Amino acid sequence: MEHCLEKLKRLNLTELDIGYFYGTRTLDDELISLLRKQPELTKLALRGWKTLKDSSIASILNDCTKLNSFYLFNGHNLNGAFMVSDKDLLLAELTIHSNLLDDEGLQNITGRTKILKLLNIEQSSGITDCGMVQVTQNCPSLETYLSGILQTAKTYQIGHFSQLLKIVVS
Repeated sequence: MEHCLEKLKRLNLTELDIGYFYGTRTLDDELISLLRKQPELTKLALRGWKTLKDSSIASILNDCTKLNSFYLFNGHNLNGAFMVSDKDLLLAELTIHSNLLDDEGLQNITGRTKILKLLNIEQSSGITDCGMVQVTQNCPSLETYLSGILQTAKTYQIGHFSQLLKIVVS
């Protein structure tokens, strides 16, 4: 995997979707080094990456200044990843699949993503009604919110900030 990340540094990427499912070695430094060489990166999907630390996620979010779509599937708690800097993020789409994300983490996320249009935290079973209130208060541009571990989903249409908000909960 290190060799792959090194080769990718030679490219000028605008989108990257990369998985690291079976590795146990931490490749945070190599991944961050690759992403710092991608000043035009607007979409990033990290699948797997079980060894990725919150501080590394925070570094990625702070360094990738043009990132407007971020997908993270790693099952880790991300509560600290969004607390490292006070800088607002330009994310319009955010998908986090982490069964440990809770209201505090959601507050940290929505407090820094004011232009968020899509928030997908379907695998996050630790979000309560308080977390939902934070989402509606912090994200006036939000159009789609997907939450809960979906088995049989219901869709609700709720007017908020003179917009239509699509909410899917289980």
